[in-house]
Amino acid sequence: MVVDIYGVVPVIQSGKCQVSIPCRGDRYAAMAGDDEMIFTVPRGRLEDLIMGLRHVHETGSKLPRTYKMESEYELPESYAKIGEMLGIDVTP
Repeated sequence: MVVDIYGVVPVIQSGKCQVSIPCRGDRYAAMAGDDEMIFTVPRGRLEDLIMGLRHVHETGSKLPRTYKMESEYELPESYAKIGEMLGIDVTP
C-alpha cells in the first residue's frame, strides 16, 4: 500500500480535505503522472463528498470532456458588470 505523507498526515491532523502534489514515491510505486494531483478526504467527510458528487451527476452538471480555446470570447453579463464596477473597460 502506498501512502502519500503530504496527502494523508495533514488530513488526519486537521480533519480537513487536502490537495497535494504526488511525491517521488507516488510516481515510482503508484505510477502517478505529471498531470495528476492527490485529493484526500477525511473519513468523516466522505459521505458529504459522495452526496455532492451524486447531486452534480443527477442534475446534469458534469465536468467538460472537451475544451475549446478562443482568442477572444464574449464575457457573461455578470462578469461584465463586475468589470465595470472595478473600473475595467470590458468592451470587446
